[in-house]
Amino acid sequence: RQYVRLQQISIRQWGPRVLDCPGVAEMKGISPKAMTAIDGAQDSVQKAMAVRIRIFVKQNHVPMINTKGGKLPSDTPGIIRMKKQCDRALWDVVRRSLTKHQMSELIKLLGPPYNGK
Repeated sequence: RQYVRLQQISIRQWGPRVLDCPGVAEMKGISPKAMTAIDGAQDSVQKAMAVRIRIFVKQNHVPMINTKGGKLPSDTPGIIRMKKQCDRALWDVVRRSLTKHQMSELIKLLGPPYNGK
């Protein structure tokens, strides 16, 4: 039981890109063609949000944080709100792309949200 829960938490960490987690798309019967379409739609959402975030950062003088991968904006309330909007839009792509049965199976695979207990 603990192993199953650990697996659920591990897979859940992929967030709205969960179908990119190795084996998940195949396990849920999602074709390579459908995955290509889902990836393309999610990439478009993320690119559009990246543009919005860059504009927001510039207009609102959001402090930047140095990371190994470059500078990233600080998690101000506005940035956090935009990241949540992006996640919702990415999940919408998944919901629109899967059949009801596939979505139901994905929800079972993810299990309940992890609340730290």
